[in-house]
Amino acid sequence: MFFRYLLLKIQGKKIIVTGKCLKCGRCCTKFYLKSNGSWIKSPQEFQELKKKKSEYNRLTINGKDNNGYLTFSCTWLTQNGLCKDHPNRMDICKNYPDKLRYLNNNMMPDYCGFEIIAVKPFNIFLQKETKKISKRKS
Repeated sequence: MFFRYLLLKIQGKKIIVTGKCLKCGRCCTKFYLKSNGSWIKSPQEFQELKKKKSEYNRLTINGKDNNGYLTFSCTWLTQNGLCKDHPNRMDICKNYPDKLRYLNNNMMPDYCGFEIIAVKPFNIFLQKETKKISKRKS
């Protein structure tokens, strides 16, 4: 993760999210949660997290992945793939997809309408081109 971050800094690139939600609801049916900076591995950790963040009571454990991390689903997902109360959704939902996925080399699944990419901001490109033009005029 640090290496990817450093490489972006050297290249003068920024991480951006493009695209839009396709409202399929798949991101609400198998996701991970962090507690104290680590992915949750036990139901006990999840119970402790729910004490701190009561909104997580709407989540259920739906299994474990091959690394032993718990996966979760949201009970507020309707059959048509939408949130029951979209304006009051949790912060993890509002911030989806998180740009840190790029640094973790965890790209968006093919079915998702979002994409996370690293680009050189236009203002940096413009500054370089302006300097080139200024040098030519001198």
